[in-house]
Amino acid sequence: MSRNEELLLWASIGVLGGVAVWQRNTIMDTITRGKRLTYTTLGADGLIPDDPAELAAQAGEVLGRDLPQELYDLARMKRSEQGTDDGRLRVHVALNDAEEHNWSTHFAITYSTNAAARGWYGEQFTPADRAPGGQKSVRRYATTRDPYEGDVTIVERVLLERAQGLDPTGGAVKFVDRSSMGGVQEGSIAYDELVRRWAAEGLHPFTVPGYPADLVVFRRA
Repeated sequence: MSRNEELLLWASIGVLGGVAVWQRNTIMDTITRGKRLTYTTLGADGLIPDDPAELAAQAGEVLGRDLPQELYDLARMKRSEQGTDDGRLRVHVALNDAEEHNWSTHFAITYSTNAAARGWYGEQFTPADRAPGGQKSVRRYATTRDPYEGDVTIVERVLLERAQGLDPTGGAVKFVDRSSMGGVQEGSIAYDELVRRWAAEGLHPFTVPGYPADLVVFRRA
């Protein structure tokens, strides 16, 4: 059985109990999030010191079933990155990003420009004066927040959608919240400058019908 098939199997098992709640309350996070799965604290160096594998195991104990590392990674990213939407598009984008680079989901979610920070959860941007080794850390995704049951349910829903060939992002490999740009989020640049840079890589911005216009996904047109 391939790794994707394994993840789909776990998604099929887990989604049965949570999909009804997700359908009734897609934007009511305080109602649907369920139990918190782990408890971590961000260090001064911008890293979560807990071992990712141990966190996934702890989350599985709360859920009452084994939880694959990749599902925990995606649920944690979704909780950390989620804006005014339900986070589903962001999970699709992260999976597309990993597939495009032929990376494992864990590598993509925990990737940092600072080699000492790779493989660990942490904040998306850490300046050099706080980052490990005195080298700034820039991540593809923030992973600072602990996930809840509802986050896992949404990740499992995304995996089932993808197994059916569904991807509402149209294959997007990046996303941004426009309101976080221009220095609002530490380390961010102006939105127009970001669009220009990513256009040089062949990526173009799109919004997704039914989702906030502030959330912009980038795909190869």
